[in-house]
Amino acid sequence: MKKVILFAFAILAAFYSDAQIITLSNLRYVVNGEGSVALIGSNTTQSSILRVPTNIVSQGSSYRVSSIRARAFSGQGNIMTLVLPEQLDTIGQDAFYGCQKLRNIMGLSKVDVCEAYAFAMTGLVSLDWSQVSIGTLGDGVFAQCKKLTDISLPAELNSLPEAIFCRCTSLTSVNISSLPLTQIGPRAFAQCSSLQQLELPATLIGIGDEAFANMSALTSIELPAAVTSIGAQAFVGCSSLQTLEMPEQLVSLGYSPFAGCNSLREVTLSSIISDIDDKFVFADCPVLESINIDSNAQYYRSTDGVLRNRLNSKIIAYPAALSRQIHPTLRATSQPLAPGALMDCELDEVLILPAQVNSLPREAFAGTSGLKKLEMPSRSNLTTIGIRAFENSRDLMSVVFPSKLKTISNAAFSGDDSILDVYTLATSVPSLSETAFSQTVFENAVLHTPEDKSEVYSAAPGWCLFRQIEDGNATGIESFNAKESEESVFYNMQGIRVANPRKGIYLINHRKVMIR
Repeated sequence: MKKVILFAFAILAAFYSDAQIITLSNLRYVVNGEGSVALIGSNTTQSSILRVPTNIVSQGSSYRVSSIRARAFSGQGNIMTLVLPEQLDTIGQDAFYGCQKLRNIMGLSKVDVCEAYAFAMTGLVSLDWSQVSIGTLGDGVFAQCKKLTDISLPAELNSLPEAIFCRCTSLTSVNISSLPLTQIGPRAFAQCSSLQQLELPATLIGIGDEAFANMSALTSIELPAAVTSIGAQAFVGCSSLQTLEMPEQLVSLGYSPFAGCNSLREVTLSSIISDIDDKFVFADCPVLESINIDSNAQYYRSTDGVLRNRLNSKIIAYPAALSRQIHPTLRATSQPLAPGALMDCELDEVLILPAQVNSLPREAFAGTSGLKKLEMPSRSNLTTIGIRAFENSRDLMSVVFPSKLKTISNAAFSGDDSILDVYTLATSVPSLSETAFSQTVFENAVLHTPEDKSEVYSAAPGWCLFRQIEDGNATGIESFNAKESEESVFYNMQGIRVANPRKGIYLINHRKVMIR
């Protein structure tokens, strides 16, 4: 760190070596030309009050103080009150960054450019810039001002820059409804962990990525009807948010916008929404009961609270709380899944994937409970199991892989330490990540291979980590007589209950049986 600081000073020294430097009252200025100077710092540590003059006079010449240069007072620990001229052209990047005792900013009425992080990580308690005219406001200007409790922003402000109030952890209530804002930038209020109430303007159109991320005290928010887009992870980690009605004009939802909203119970989507990044839309929302959308919506469907694509052929998101009702759609799981679609859901003990499913997306079943046995029908087209697809499905005890399987990705079954048996029907050894299973499974579970394939598997990357490999696949198919069948409940290989089974293979009491 010391080398970096010395290097920075060396650059500044080189930059100012040919410039005219003026020192007055402990403050240092550099002449810009045309009768103006920029304040570049001080010779010694400042007192508690820093007064930046409107003009200075040196050697009979008068100069207007037009700007404060980048990092001019960065890290100075004594400044408590800053008195600025009424007008400035520029307040430079990091100009007062880290002045942790700075409580008040006074005097300023107009500034053309306030650059990024100019007052970040200061001790500001209250900010009233409602009468200040600002041309351009940079990113993170007030980021990490952890004592800031009250803000009033310039009346003409039409967008909030990225991270402007990020980590302002003492903010409890913000009302920006009177501003002509059209955009809220990425991470604008991210990690404002005490912010309980946020009132937004009717002019708002776009909400940036992570704009409200980890606002853990926010219980509700009214989104203006004109909002058309909500960015990736916009509400991620808003753990107290309970209900959310989407704006009427909403068209686009970014990646994983509500992950970790673990108090969210109900969501209503706009009827015109057409672009949902279907990865983890409602991941880690354990009490979510329903996702609603108007029946006239063109691009998406909600059936019994489950969000699907417009053709009703793909599950985008399955509410975790709904799964605990043993919902018939979930029992069959007959449709392709979006990433994280069934995350944290409660499943039946046996899950048989439909033959037509050719891949399982990442984290599709991550964190599920109740599932003990995973099987695929013999005609299964499954070729790929995605990253963390069944991660932390801790009840899982047995897995059967189909013959066409090609790839088992990183951490696919990570944390599933209860797995005791892994069956593979593939005669061509699939690619297996070394992190697909936990070390506990590699050490304790039995890998059952096809006939005469144990040596091939024991030499293959990933598979060789299993300490117990048995040759010859135990299919688990048993014969069943008619008398027994009269007293049993049957499910076909798609997991659907069958009242009058004919000849074929069925599931009975979690066993695979054949009726002849």
